[in-house]
Amino acid sequence: MKRVLLVGTFAILIAACDATPNPSLPTLSGDIPPCAGVGTDATLAGSRTDPRLAWMVDSQGARYEIVWPRGFTARFDPDLAVLDASGKVVYRAGDKIDGGCVIGGSDSPLLILPPR
Repeated sequence: MKRVLLVGTFAILIAACDATPNPSLPTLSGDIPPCAGVGTDATLAGSRTDPRLAWMVDSQGARYEIVWPRGFTARFDPDLAVLDASGKVVYRAGDKIDGGCVIGGSDSPLLILPPR
């Protein structure tokens, strides 16, 4: 009986250690400024080893950084899933990104993706 309890306790401890929180995605420090929406022809990409975690890539292979609404997080299982503040998956790697709101200068534009 002691062996069964020990094995069960060990399994619970391993599961708890693996329950790492989802990392937060880059967000604006304040409210989203008013801006005009733009259309894009890109897909969502990401990597757990990249400091920004998620970005979009256009049809020519150019990378564009994304700023997310507050509370959005990334999960890799093994591919990228973007979760909203309530924990619902709203984007996945390979999803088409057809629009958003651009802020920043022409040398470093950022696209704000709206919640789905």
